[in-house]
Amino acid sequence: MSSIVTQFYLLQYKSWKLQLRKKVVTLFEILIPVSLCMLMVSIRTLVKVNEYPDPTYFPSYSMDSIPEYLVETMTPPNSNSSSAVIGLAFTPKTSITNSIMARVQGYLFDPTNGPAVLLHGSDTEEEMVEYLTFNNDSLNIEMFFIAGIVFNDPETYKTSIPKNVSYTIRLLQ
Repeated sequence: MSSIVTQFYLLQYKSWKLQLRKKVVTLFEILIPVSLCMLMVSIRTLVKVNEYPDPTYFPSYSMDSIPEYLVETMTPPNSNSSSAVIGLAFTPKTSITNSIMARVQGYLFDPTNGPAVLLHGSDTEEEMVEYLTFNNDSLNIEMFFIAGIVFNDPETYKTSIPKNVSYTIRLLQ
């Protein structure tokens, strides 16, 4: 036991001697962290904190159509054309999900008053994500995909619409 304590003492003694020989380095090793901490504390005291105790409420709108202010935000970036196309992808691609998405397209988007809508079905979620990522990152300024709909448990959508429809909406930025 004493040999371990002796070794520890000798190691600390050596470290202390090295620190004394390099006074400038030792000074910087102490002053830089202390000064950075003081800087962060001083910045924190200068910043004004805004507390918002009340929740933020957005204006309500009818579910029969998309409001005008949302349609304006969904037009493709850098698009000067009024004939922009908004894309909506979904998976799995079956006759049942095709009919569901066609109904959604008919309910939400008015082709006479808003941008046209392109529906794209994929067999798997991975294919849909790859398709959405590629098409939104490309230089196609006439079409902009806003979301992907993933119908959970794809086996239940092969023959009929299940009683409990479960889906995930994957929004894009």
